[in-house]
Amino acid sequence: MQDTGNRGDDARTVGADGGHGELGHGELLDGGGWLKQSPHPIQPGDRHRSQLTEFLHRQSGREAPCAGDGPAKGRGTVTPMGTNDGMHGGHGDLVAMTLDAVIVAISAGRPRLLVVDREGQRPALPSGPLDADEDATLELAMRRLIRTQTGLEVGYVEQLYTFGDRDRGATSREQRDISVAYLALVRETEPALDARWIDVYELLPWEDRRVGHEFEQGAQLQASLGTWAGRDAHRLDRIAMTFGPPWDGIRVLDRYELLYGAGLVAEGLATPTDGTEDADTTGDAYPMGTTDPAGAANAGFGQPMALDHRRIAATALGRIRGKLTYRPVVFELLPETFRLLDLQRTVEALAGIELHKQNFRRLVERSGLVEGTGERTTGTAGRPAELFRYRPSVQLERPRPGVGVPYR
Repeated sequence: MQDTGNRGDDARTVGADGGHGELGHGELLDGGGWLKQSPHPIQPGDRHRSQLTEFLHRQSGREAPCAGDGPAKGRGTVTPMGTNDGMHGGHGDLVAMTLDAVIVAISAGRPRLLVVDREGQRPALPSGPLDADEDATLELAMRRLIRTQTGLEVGYVEQLYTFGDRDRGATSREQRDISVAYLALVRETEPALDARWIDVYELLPWEDRRVGHEFEQGAQLQASLGTWAGRDAHRLDRIAMTFGPPWDGIRVLDRYELLYGAGLVAEGLATPTDGTEDADTTGDAYPMGTTDPAGAANAGFGQPMALDHRRIAATALGRIRGKLTYRPVVFELLPETFRLLDLQRTVEALAGIELHKQNFRRLVERSGLVEGTGERTTGTAGRPAELFRYRPSVQLERPRPGVGVPYR
């Protein structure tokens, strides 16, 4: 059982945040019961080089070097994996560790994701290997990779999740690719090099429920899910839990994984890389991000991404939506001063739903999240609107200072 869960027909990974809780790796909802797994994945909290070096040596069955042994050789991103370490695999298997960045901004009422273009591949998240010798922490490594690949300096960054499904990127099952993903919230600026911004809802079009933004293929998606489910009660229950009604906006990852298992997204199509017959509905496929076989490039719903990067993006959107309810993360996406309408439109863009204007204003003003600046907009048509700013001290006054988006 992998650390991020089975995306197959009989198991559902619990949502990444919000009302479903951050349950950690290997906790699945299967037939109504909780299954606890202990796959011992790489711990994302290893913040110091000495800790990471010790971990890598422990996985290879060797003792970590003593202080006088000198620095470790090489980058330390690929290590042999032994048989007595609690992880799957035999002698000679390799673990490769990378970092992936989910960089999100808001532009013109749309959530945007920064991607990089690589020849012969689908759009990909900025990513790269950890330099175990030079990168003192994983976060510093992530910031270095973002700066190198996109030219951006990011502010708010948080660790998102660890991804390690067997066939997520390696060309051989002798190597296991582990990725530690980070979420960064920024204000959109023009990136450098080969990076560009894309609409999050091009990747996950079924997630935007706002009037005028409805998914044009919604009826086709519903019909395809119905065909896949047939009379299978378990499949029908999964559809009802993830797509509703009622609609639960935080279940972004659940919905993507359901579509993946049903073969309704391009990443979930095709056959295993090693010629075995064990793919079934789990979606074990050709190395994700390469050219799709048999015309599958345009199959499925939404824009596909390289590797499992669309899955990572879905995890990030679910995390953001969950945090809207209890953390003031939305202000990372706004300028220093803003109108209440700007705040509402930003929340709606992330949540994928429309909010009642007066109710939202009352909620925000009573919560103490913002304060007036005494200034008003200028140079705009109509009545000048009052400008507000975020009140950081609200975090000392309330334990959960969010905007309280109602999904249920």
